[in-house]
Amino acid sequence: MVWKAKEIRVPVPYGYIATKVWGERESADVTIVALHGWMDNASTFDPLIESLEGNYYIIAVDLPGHGLSSHYPAGVPYRNISWLIDLRRIVNYFNLDRITFLGHSMGGNVALMYSCVYPEKVDRLIACDIFKEATFPTDSLPSEMAASIQVFLESEQRPKIVKPYSYDDCIDILISTHYNGALTKTMADYLLRRAARETSDGYVFTRDPRLTAIVHQKYDLNSLIKLYSSSKCEKFVIVGNRGTTKLDSPEAQAIIDTHKESSKYFKLIKVSGDHYLHLSAPIGTARHVDAFIKESISRINSSTPDN
Repeated sequence: MVWKAKEIRVPVPYGYIATKVWGERESADVTIVALHGWMDNASTFDPLIESLEGNYYIIAVDLPGHGLSSHYPAGVPYRNISWLIDLRRIVNYFNLDRITFLGHSMGGNVALMYSCVYPEKVDRLIACDIFKEATFPTDSLPSEMAASIQVFLESEQRPKIVKPYSYDDCIDILISTHYNGALTKTMADYLLRRAARETSDGYVFTRDPRLTAIVHQKYDLNSLIKLYSSSKCEKFVIVGNRGTTKLDSPEAQAIIDTHKESSKYFKLIKVSGDHYLHLSAPIGTARHVDAFIKESISRINSSTPDN
């Protein structure tokens, strides 16, 4: 289908959350909320969305501090619970009832956490190269949290410098700072549409430098298993064989087993690709997404009693 996107800003107490909205809600079969990865933005999904064939209403989000969205106020750290609160604000603003999530990396974790806290509101979750939060030994959790807090406090002491670059320099910076050069120039160009703004002196990055000092809640394996057990939606995980997601550890297998046991449906596939498989192989990834959603709609409809 032919896609045309529009910009919608969601008002929040500290400014607004920028979203890029595709499709027509009234006629769509499925509403999708798309959440990008760390240091990326909503445009990371452009090639994938443009390759989709289903009839969808898609809200691609710039998480706070990313893309065109407002930054958190001075002194306020970025953390997973904060993004969960902001995601709830987005859901309330658009008055969404049943949600399908499309999440890449960190965005997939935010969506997964939402499906745990609001299990009755999520029909399905599609995760690109992610299926769990990081886990730590139980006795290391206090020191891990202390270290995160220290990194954040130190970040506040660094001078805030807004430096203009040429467009090509911005491309090179994105490539050099994203997972060992996994981005190509074409892929970086998509991200740069919202990652930088043009000034009279050149381009300046829009993302908040404090994103390098996120203060996440830390989990041990048992806590994460109990949390994920509350998520009931259908789940489809697409992992790149050259990505960052590792499947061969006991911890990974324990989480996969939890997803299988608690989810109404769970499928994990490994494809040829890296961490940015939705950007590097958008057509192939789109076919997997379309097929999963079509099959999921059929499963859900067949299990719903006739009125």
